[in-house]
Amino acid sequence: MKTGDVYGGNWLEKEDIGNRQVVVTIESVSVHEMNDGKRKAALHFVGKEKALLVNVTNASCIEAITGTDEMDNWAGTRIVLFSDPSVMFQGKRVGGLRVKAVPSNGRPVAPPPKHEPVSEPDNTPDFDDTIPF
Repeated sequence: MKTGDVYGGNWLEKEDIGNRQVVVTIESVSVHEMNDGKRKAALHFVGKEKALLVNVTNASCIEAITGTDEMDNWAGTRIVLFSDPSVMFQGKRVGGLRVKAVPSNGRPVAPPPKHEPVSEPDNTPDFDDTIPF
């Protein structure tokens, strides 16, 4: 049993996505005060239980996708969620979730190249909207 199974959580994590790319629709955006007193936006998705805490990088990406920094106007926007192993936190590579635009054909594009050697072939993941989060 994993700690996440016992303690759960309302926040989406890279393990929830795994090696897939998931197209989701933003239902709403809320603001949460964190334990350190800082505020972060949280994206809530249509038909999903878990929300994504939005860091500055992902917020900037969504601004570019939507054309607005008004978070209340992000509802209804479709985005792709994917796990990026190159995400750094406090000087260490820890991996994390990233967002990108849904291509015009509605299917996620190949993930960005990995910065570490891959020992197995890179099979581009297919669209998957059955992630239980």
